Amino acid sequence: MTTSVGCAIFLYRGDRILIQKRAAVKKRYPGYWEIPGGAMEDYETADVCIRREMREELGIEVADLENLHTDIVYRDGKRDVVFIFRGQYDFAAICPDPAEVAEYGEISSAEFGNYHFYPAVRNQIMRYFGMEDT
Repeated sequence: MTTSVGCAIFLYRGDRILIQKRAAVKKRYPGYWEIPGGAMEDYETADVCIRREMREELGIEVADLENLHTDIVYRDGKRDVVFIFRGQYDFAAICPDPAEVAEYGEISSAEFGNYHFYPAVRNQIMRYFGMEDT
């Protein structure tokens, strides 16, 4: 079984989190909404990875970075290990890379159902907001 390692982050302002729509050119889940993140490079720590990904994808720096937990997801005979973080950011500073991000915005738990997330991200967001799986 192959294992991939990555990071994702709940960027928050008050009770709202940042979500982004994956670019149409992405191999996995093009056009789906997600929380920001990406793959860890060789010899990179999780906190270095998530900070690099935020600079590359959104052009922002993260403040008050906090490691929440680690998810392990099995799909198609593969294992994904994802370090989940939480941090603050400046919404006005966002300058997304169009090869990565088609759209972005903020949502509250009440708006969660209005977006099409891929399964692992859907579960992560539900856990973050303390929602029951319906």
